Amino acid sequence: MFIVCETCGRAYHSDRSGAGQPSPCPYCGEKTSPATTRSARGMKRALIPLAVVMIVAGGMSAVAARKAVVRVAPSTARLYAAVGLAVNLRGLALEGVHAALDEANNKQTLTIEGALVNLRDETVETPNIRIALRDAQKREVYVWTAKALNAKLRPGERGAFRTRLAAPPNEASDVMVRFASASEAPMPVEDGF
Repeated sequence: MFIVCETCGRAYHSDRSGAGQPSPCPYCGEKTSPATTRSARGMKRALIPLAVVMIVAGGMSAVAARKAVVRVAPSTARLYAAVGLAVNLRGLALEGVHAALDEANNKQTLTIEGALVNLRDETVETPNIRIALRDAQKREVYVWTAKALNAKLRPGERGAFRTRLAAPPNEASDVMVRFASASEAPMPVEDGF
């Protein structure tokens, strides 16, 4: 039987403890009576449910406090989204975004439009919208910001945005639209409208 010494905490094997006799620890010499010894196997059995409870409690806490977790570690937002628990710290969403390339008088114009939706129960200010044109390798070739038509949105309200760029770069093959972060300076369209 494996015994864990109550004095020094080391585990050892003893044949005498199963017979009801005190077993001296080979490390510290203290005798441990069989009535108070715990086998290593018994301790493992006791720790497994405790570990399961701790893992479940930790998981529940991570789900319940996911907004706080994402504020501290923004990269965790992808993990939450991967398991169907998307976290939206802004309380705003972009919907119905589409781009159209028009040509008139041998000049191309790219128009990008969509809607912002307030998901919160309170009025929120609308941030700038960052538009990036990307090449086939997903590298940004041109970036600008646009403002929503409404500076604020009431709870549940939708607000439109529309921006145009004259003569978009030829290497652009993809458009990425997202909210601009507070640290990103506004970048108006230079060649556009």
